[in-house]
Order: sequence, then structure tokens, then C-alpha cells
Amino acid sequence: DYRVSVTLLEMNVLEYTEDLAKKILAKNVLEPGSPEEVEIRACTVQAVEMIMAEMRRTFTDQSLVPRSIELDWFLWKEGEKRRDVSDP
Repeated sequence: DYRVSVTLLEMNVLEYTEDLAKKILAKNVLEPGSPEEVEIRACTVQAVEMIMAEMRRTFTDQSLVPRSIELDWFLWKEGEKRRDVSDP
């Protein structure tokens, strides 16, 4: 389940290569541990950390900055709300 990566993709935070996008839209299974699957997961983690860094930089009240796991969970829940209308 790639709800966070799909959510970040829809927010234009992530971008897939044309080849990878075709595979995903065709609903080809990316094998666990495959280079493409690992890259998506790694880029998702990095994107969340970059968002966190920007929040820490820009929020005056640092108590409003969530923990990474909280942001990840928020993105996952938002993705779940859009599951029926989102591409895979």
C-alpha cells in the first residue's frame, strides 16, 4: 500500500519517470525489494523529511511542527480518503 507516495505524487511533491509512471498506471506489481519499489519508499521518506525541515524552518511556534511519523500518518489518512479517485 503506497498511500503516502500516491498522496505526495498528487501534491506534486514526488514525480515518477515516464517509464515508472506507465508501469504503475498499468498496475504492474513492483516486487518488494525491487530497485523501483525501494526507490519509491526511499523518496517518500526523504520527501516527508524535507517537508518537516521546511516546517521547522518556517513555523514560528515549533510546538506546531509534528513528528515525522505524525506527518506520515496524516498523509496516509488523506490518501485513504482519496483512494477511490486516486491513480494507483
